[in-house]
Formats: sequence, structure tokens, C-alpha cells
Amino acid sequence: MTLFDFSYLSEHHALTTEDIPNILHRCPLENLMQAEGMADMVAFYQAEIKGLGPDVAAAYFAGWFGYVCTGFQYLISRYHAAPDFSPANLEVQFYKKNHHTWLTFKIKDSRVATRQRDQHDRASWRKEALEIFYTQTVRPLFDTLSHATGHDLHQIWGQVVMAMYWSREKWLNVFETVEARKLMEEDYHFVTAEMAPEIFGRKKNPYQTKLSFVKSPRDPEAMIPRKATCCLAYRTENGHGYCYTCPRISEEEREEKRLRFLAEQEAKAK
Repeated sequence: MTLFDFSYLSEHHALTTEDIPNILHRCPLENLMQAEGMADMVAFYQAEIKGLGPDVAAAYFAGWFGYVCTGFQYLISRYHAAPDFSPANLEVQFYKKNHHTWLTFKIKDSRVATRQRDQHDRASWRKEALEIFYTQTVRPLFDTLSHATGHDLHQIWGQVVMAMYWSREKWLNVFETVEARKLMEEDYHFVTAEMAPEIFGRKKNPYQTKLSFVKSPRDPEAMIPRKATCCLAYRTENGHGYCYTCPRISEEEREEKRLRFLAEQEAKAK
């Protein structure tokens, strides 16, 4: 067991080893495995984001927890390390940033287990580490979240799918060498294509969701993925409306949003 520098995870994956200043609310993750603890958290978070139902808090929370999933994946690939992300070792902390309620996940004991780079040994170790994380932490957490809010598990898992997609896009620049990127891609392929559905408690590995792509409003030559599932931002009282990449809007509505965005950018440039 070794101590690890979590500075990158703190900046990019909402993970920390220290308390966040000015905490609004905190709760051990193991409390969220119980119906009462989850209900209390959902009620607090729904009020903070002005959600019109507990399903909104579920979608938002799942989006944030996606950073924990990608942070675990990052450590597997970058440092061949499996941190203790058990419910007993994580604490959810809520805080204000730019007038919004943000989440971070405190790792109580930041020591991690490492393995040698022997490919055969590493493959079996990776499989065991990821299966433990998803069966003992992610799956029961999302099951309880779904039961407490009535939000469908498919919708909840979809938030994590997008977190993994965008993290991989970043990692292509973070992993400097060809060898490191190759290993990262192998690990990414394992969790998204090879892990058995029962590990997630689903009939299909949720990461196998086929994403469709739409025009980027910022770059006419680029295509960006449509969200796997709706984040429910339109069901808040802040007037956010539907996201540009929301799967619930028609292509005509999406094009209207794109043209409106371009017009606004053009007006700002004048």
C-alpha cells in the first residue's frame, strides 16, 4: 500500500483527500446505501438545485458520481493502482461554487494497491479491481438511488456513460506515450466492452450504449455526442431548458438552438 498524489483527480474528477472549505452538507457514502440515508441526501440536493422532483436530484447526482468512476479508471490506467473506493472510504461533500451547488467525494484513506506491469497478472488484477468497485460500490449505490427517487436505472447509468466518454477524450492528451495510450485504450475497452452485464446488474453493459453524434454549435466542422440519457436540467426552476445535446429534443429543435447560439456569438463579437 502506498500514498498517492490525487491532485489531478481533485481538479478533473471531483475527488479529494481533504475537506472542501465551506461545506454545505456531507454524508458518508455508506449511508447512501440505506433507504433513509439516500432519501435525506436526495431531499437536500433536490432543494439545492431547485429540482421539480427527486428524479432530477438522481440524474444530477449520477452525473457527479460519474467522476468517481472515471477517476477509478484513470488510476487503473495511469498508475496501475486500485484505490479503496468502497462505500466506507468515501464521503460526499456539497459546497457552493459560482452560485451553484457542486459535489466532491472525499477519500478517507488515500492509500492504493499496486501491481507489477506483467501483462497477464495485470489483466486479471484489473478485472478483479473493476468488478469489486462496480459490484460493491457503484451498483448498490445506483440501485438505492433509483429506488429512492423512482428514476429509471437506465437513465441513471447513462450519466456515467457520458462521463467515461469525455474523460477518455481528455486522456488521449494526458497519456503522453504511445505505450501509455495503448494501455489506457485497452483498459477502456475492457470496462466498456468486455465486462459482463451482471457486474452492473443490467441485461447489457451500460457502457455499450451506442452514441449518436450531432453538429457542434461551436465548430461547424466538428461532431459531438448526443447525451446517452437526459440530465433533467430542464426540470429545474432556474429556466435552464433542454441541453443542446439532449436526446429528448427533435433535430429541428436542436438546429434552432444551434442557430440561436451562433447568432448570440456573432452579436457578442460586434
